Order: sequence, then C-alpha cells, then structure tokens
Amino acid sequence: MKLIINKSIKNFSFYALWSIFLILTLGPFFSLGLKGIHLPLADRDTWNFTHNTLVPGLLSQTFLLLIGTCFLSTLLGFTSAFIMSFSRLSSKKLLHLLFLLPLAFPIYVQSFIYVGLFEYAGTVPSFFREQFSINLNEFISIKSTLGVIFVFSLTLFPYSYLFIKRSFDNMKGQFLRTSQSLGLNFTQYFLKIVIPYSMPWILGPMAIISMETLSDFGGVSVFNYNTFTLAIYTAFTDLFSLASAARLSFYLLIFSLLFLTFEKKVLGNKKFNHSRKFHNQKVYALSAKWERIILWPLSFMIILFSLIIPFGQLSYWAFYALQTAGLGLFTPYLWNSFLFAIVGSFFILCASIFIFYSKRFMPNKFSTHLIPFTLMGYALPGTLIALAIYILFAYLLHAFDLSFAPGVSLLALFIGLMIRFLAVGHRGLAPALKMIPENHDHAAFSFGLSRLNTLFKIHLPQMKKEIYLSFGLVFIEIIKEMPLTLMLRPVGKDTLAVKIFEYTSEGEWIMASIPALFIILLAGLGSFCIFKMEDKSA
Repeated sequence: MKLIINKSIKNFSFYALWSIFLILTLGPFFSLGLKGIHLPLADRDTWNFTHNTLVPGLLSQTFLLLIGTCFLSTLLGFTSAFIMSFSRLSSKKLLHLLFLLPLAFPIYVQSFIYVGLFEYAGTVPSFFREQFSINLNEFISIKSTLGVIFVFSLTLFPYSYLFIKRSFDNMKGQFLRTSQSLGLNFTQYFLKIVIPYSMPWILGPMAIISMETLSDFGGVSVFNYNTFTLAIYTAFTDLFSLASAARLSFYLLIFSLLFLTFEKKVLGNKKFNHSRKFHNQKVYALSAKWERIILWPLSFMIILFSLIIPFGQLSYWAFYALQTAGLGLFTPYLWNSFLFAIVGSFFILCASIFIFYSKRFMPNKFSTHLIPFTLMGYALPGTLIALAIYILFAYLLHAFDLSFAPGVSLLALFIGLMIRFLAVGHRGLAPALKMIPENHDHAAFSFGLSRLNTLFKIHLPQMKKEIYLSFGLVFIEIIKEMPLTLMLRPVGKDTLAVKIFEYTSEGEWIMASIPALFIILLAGLGSFCIFKMEDKSA
C-alpha cells in the first residue's frame, strides 16, 4: 500500500511539473492567438491600415529575402564544402575554422558594418569620390534587396557548409571505387552520384537559414528593409496595438511552420552509413595548377568578405571609439549580457535535463507527443516569442492587479529565452540519451538508487561532454539574441545587443563597434572552444 501511495505521489509530482512546463512553453502562444482573434474597437483602424497598406509589401519583400538568402547561402556553402572535400589545399583545418567563424557575427552586426562601409558617407564610397571622382553609389546600393541578401548570406552560409561538407566527406569514400569500376570520370561521378545523393543535405539547411532570416530583427532595421519581424515590433512599440502585432505574427507563424515542415520532409531521419576505411580517401577534382588559379581565390574571397573585412572594419571603428568613450561606459552592458547568458543557459540546461529525465524514466504518450511542441521555439522569431510572453504576462498581471516590476520582467525574459533556445540545449543532450545503455538504470535500481539519484550519480557524469557543449551553444545564442532582450528586458538592464540597436538606429556605427566587438569576441571564443572540444573527440 505504501509503495502504491509513493508511486502515485511521484506520478502526480511528475505531471504537475509537466503542467507547469507546458504552461511556460505553450501558454504564451495560446495567449497570442486569443489576442489576435479578439480585435478591440480601438485597434480596428490600426489593423485595417496595417493589413491593407503594409501586408502586401511585407509578403513580397519577406519572400524575396528568403529565396535570395537561401540561394546565395547554399551557393557559398556548396563552394566552401567542395573546396574542403575535393581539393588538396594545405591548412584545411585552419580553412575549416575560418569558414565557421562567421557564425560568431550576429546578422545585425554584419549588417551595420556593411551599411557603414558602403552608404554614401561610408569609407568605400568616400574613397572612390576623393581618389577617382566616382560616385560608387550610382552602381552599388547596399540598402537594396540584393544588398540585404548579400550580407545575410555572408553570415548564414556556414550552416549550409557544415551539412554539405559532411555529405561530401562521406560520399567521396563510399562510392568512389564503385564509380571508378564503372568507368566514370570525376565529373560524371560528382554530377551523377554525389550531387543527387547529397541533395537532402543541400536542401535541408535552407530551413535553418530561413528560420534565421525570418527571426532577424536588427539586420533588417539597419537596412530599413520591411519584413514581418520589423512590422510586428513597429505595431507593438510605435502604433501601441498589441492586437495588430499579434495578427501580423500569424503570418510569421505560417512561414515558420511551412519551412519547418519542409526541413522534416526533405531531411527526415536520413543518416549516413559511412565507413572510416574510405572516409579519408583522397579525391582530387582539379589539377594543382587549377586549384591555385580557382580554389584559392574562391576561398580567399569568401573569407575576405565574411570575416576579414567585417572584423577589420569593426576593430578600426572600435580603436577610434575608445578615444572618446572608455571601456567603462560599456562594462554594465557587458556584465548584463554575460549574466543573462549564464543564468539563461543554466535555466535552459535544467529544462533540457528535465525533458531527458521524462524520456528516460517516464516514457508515455503524454510526454512523447508534447515534447516536439515545446521545442518549436527555435523555429520562431524572437519578436513573436517576446510578444507572446508579453501578452501572457499582461493577462496574468491584469488578473491579479499587478504591474510589470523589474523582477517580473526578468522572469518573462528568462522564460522567453527558454522557449527560444530550448531546442538548442535539447539537441545538444540528445546524443547522450542514446549512448547510455538501459542496463545502467537497472543496475542502479538494483542497488536501491532512486530515479533522481540515478540521474545525478549515473547519467549526468556520463553526459559531461554533452552538457558542456549544450551550455556553450546556448550561451552563444543568448549573447547574440536581440529582439527578446530588447522587448522584455527590465528597465535599466540594457545588454550589448540592445546598445547596438540604439546606436545603429541613430547611424552611430563607430560607437556601435565596441559592444559589437565584445559580442563577437565572446561568441567567437565560445565557438572556438566548441571546435576544439569536438576536434579532440573526433
């Protein structure tokens, strides 16, 4: 009888925790839906103006940005992967790192660097006017659809590169000998075997790139390029219409779900069945002479525009900014960013371990079917999530006659970060779930350990590497996140990302360079640590 009561209490506690978890992760979206469906009289004129005047243009501009960024990012990623997998260039480990480092640049940082470089008063047009009497802006307009696509692609192509490189590395070893026995030359082998078989890994990253493009707020605001993300923020802050912002977010939600479905349909559960026997087999597409003429210049151009020029320009601006503003001015923002990232990463890691615990010890239809819904936040823009959180808290605070105190805003921010990046933490820990045999659990139970003790004494020590990696990935994402912190931060708790938005809104590129450099150094250090950790385990 006592065992039955204890089991019932444990099950009740588990479902109570799951209920709280679901309210935190899914409750905001129900509130968003309710707010969008119910349109107050005071908001109808605002919504009619927004829907009839802005939405048609927003649809076309968002669609063009998505298609163009996906195409150019895939082209750059394909080229980089080909160079790494099918050439004999030296220093490939260094090249691999240089192709990955652009991920440390938030899109909004890359955007204000290139706008600052190529606008009329920027460094490049000024140089051409002074030295050659040429108005470069008549030929190159950085604040155009092509300009936005170019800058976004420079930051997002590493996602495509990672997928395609992995595909090429495995494909070249698996089918090379078979193709040679059939009398195929390298061009035929590449076009008829490698490309068709690798197509899911070429198309798959487009969903990730699309999500990142849709979720961007800072980059499109620097370019004054209207998308749904920017329109939601404008409706929320300038037009003071929560209902209109909620309705606009429905369009973003549809876009996000479509691309999420596309990713699942294209990539699915496909896996590589590669053999290490052939994995390192050398395959040369071009002669050494052609590699020097074609591949080295291509590699240099990609690294030049995605890494060297942005980092060099940022360092140049920061040098001049420090002469008028000391580092002490930015210390509070650095501390706030670091603190939010540390606490938020810990919070998200605990939630990821809770999901791990549920899968491991309490597998049932209730948790199995709901887990994917709790992880969909990474596919949604930060602006949408921030709006959903704000609406939920507005309902709750109104019901209990409370106000948005700093503590409440901080709680709202951390819940928003958890929804946004829970998938990152969970995917980092997911491999560990398959690596730990179930007989470890049975052995622990036979020694009288409870489920909780088994988790802390058996599972977590074996998941140490995955925990560090997940923490690092989430830390990098939170450091770079802008719209969530901008919309939900407590008053007086600005972060580096928020200061960049404020400076770039006024066109102060030089002042924005210091917080941007801090973000890139923190994210770059985290990326390098993850790179080294994975390199040791390879």
